[in-house]
Amino acid sequence: MASVTTAIDRCGAMPRNRWSPARVRHRFGAAHFAKSMVWSFSDLLLAWFLHAVLHIPVERVALLLFVLLLVGAVCNAAAGALITWSRMSRRALVRLHFLASIATTIALLAQFADNGGVGTALAAGILFRIAYALYDVPQTAMTSLLPRDSGDAHRYVALRTTLGAVARLIVTAANLAIAQLPAALFTTGALPLLLGFGVLVVATAWILRDADAGAPPAASCEAPARASLRPPQGTLPILTAFFLSTLGFATLSRLLLFYPPAPGLTALGAWLLLLFSVGTVLGPSLALHWIRRCGWNRACIASAALGMACALPLLTLPGLPGPLLGGAFGYGLGLGAAGALLWQAATDVVRVHAERCGERADALVFGLVIFTIHIAIAIALGALPLAVLVPALSSGAGIVWPGLAITWGSGAAVVALLLYRRAAPASAPA
Repeated sequence: MASVTTAIDRCGAMPRNRWSPARVRHRFGAAHFAKSMVWSFSDLLLAWFLHAVLHIPVERVALLLFVLLLVGAVCNAAAGALITWSRMSRRALVRLHFLASIATTIALLAQFADNGGVGTALAAGILFRIAYALYDVPQTAMTSLLPRDSGDAHRYVALRTTLGAVARLIVTAANLAIAQLPAALFTTGALPLLLGFGVLVVATAWILRDADAGAPPAASCEAPARASLRPPQGTLPILTAFFLSTLGFATLSRLLLFYPPAPGLTALGAWLLLLFSVGTVLGPSLALHWIRRCGWNRACIASAALGMACALPLLTLPGLPGPLLGGAFGYGLGLGAAGALLWQAATDVVRVHAERCGERADALVFGLVIFTIHIAIAIALGALPLAVLVPALSSGAGIVWPGLAITWGSGAAVVALLLYRRAAPASAPA
């Protein structure tokens, strides 16, 4: 037993300490909330900043964002591979997370500095992506490293997805206020908010420095002498499901603002996005409720069915505000629940892998997950919605068939992949 425990500790699992599970989970939630605030601010406002403040043409802004998303994807995958290959200890992982939080704060301020053109913006954006990847991957790996058991892991996932959605709502409200400022005053007006984000990021990374997990999963064999960069079994279906789900989410969330005004509701797009975001906040709690009441498989089917059903009024009833608003809320609710199930499935993959062979692959798997998410966002941002769907939707022509293909196709595929992963035997290939 001692040799097994030593093998797991060498793979990065965290020993028991005096902290209660709830205290560790709450500190992790605070750190994830801070990280989500930073990412949401950059994701939502960077394009406007580059165009309105730095006066970069729209075509170059689109290309710049596409390049930065690809750079971020590669950086996350590389960070996960490096952490896994080097067999980074728990202490080293936490230290990396804290140091990267400082670098992320500096890079965030540089990214929104009004002192350059395309070259400076590209350099600052790349710096931010590198720092953020080294901050994001270790923290995301804690989603499976910190929980004491599978039930605790599910609570981590629900907390993570809920707080991420709450952060998006808060940053969206802040962005609406900041965007009303004249472009020349943007940097001055946003500076206190950026500094606040930085303090929050560093402080929450600091309080996680002693966060230890409980008893690690029992392994059935010694950890191999050399770290393997081969993803654990079951990773490929999860990555594919993440790609399809993110593609649908990124597409729809960018389309809602372009809905034409409806009778009695001129700001229809803003209200649709707001209710959609509220649904994503409540979705993870709904997923946990369904899991307790009817099991994981039925919760997966119910989440996708809810989202697919609520997509219908969004696509077929463009002139009726009531069904549109209800559809946006329901679609967000279903997508939020499905997102919680996806992160839970990814956590299960790495925990089962640790139990089976005593080797931790948390950073590798979550680095690949973030890589997949960034690639999907880059495709959604640069291809389908901007070139085809937005003009059709803004003109009132409607997007029924392309919309159904996106929502129903991705929803059905995600359900099939998750159910396949759940039912796959231990010997199934990745």
